[in-house]
Amino acid sequence: NPVVADKYGNTPLMLACEFGHAKSVGLLLRHNALVSDRNHHGEAALIFASVGGHTLCAQQLLDARANVNEADAENHTPLIRAAQFGHDAVVRLLCRRGADVTASTSTTGDTALMLAARPGHFRAVQFLLVRGALVPLLSSRSPVRPALLYALASTQARGVRAQQQGRLSSALSLPAHHNTDNLHSSLTFVRAHSALSLFLSV
Repeated sequence: NPVVADKYGNTPLMLACEFGHAKSVGLLLRHNALVSDRNHHGEAALIFASVGGHTLCAQQLLDARANVNEADAENHTPLIRAAQFGHDAVVRLLCRRGADVTASTSTTGDTALMLAARPGHFRAVQFLLVRGALVPLLSSRSPVRPALLYALASTQARGVRAQQQGRLSSALSLPAHHNTDNLHSSLTFVRAHSALSLFLSV
């Protein structure tokens, strides 16, 4: 039965996504498993796929019309969870399917960018910045600051080189139709990096 749940409210679809069993996910979806079902923590199957970094499972759920921004009880979205654990491919997939890069948790106010930067998930940070994630105001003791500054500096350098060569899209591994957005974002990175560098020098 694809809708039966365990004592925690986890359905077979959620458990298949947790362990990355893409074939089982496909089978369950074909037998009408509900992508919108939630467990006792408010987590839907897409959260499980995002936490585990299971891109194919996440893609199947999205193709079955899972809500890309469906959050758990503490407003952890799939994107926040994928970024937190450094699952770059899932971060990219979710963003390209319309994930909100500005969403934050209800308990700590952390965004996907902050949770990716804290442990130094550079590629996730870089991609989130490209997609318009907002750079947080950081205190002088914030553990996020070094990783975020590194990501900003590196992204700035890549963006400048790519603009000079007319290849911004390929340097950032994004489709050509994002060029205008990328250029605007790269200029934002320059301003943000300059501001943060000034903050460090004070």
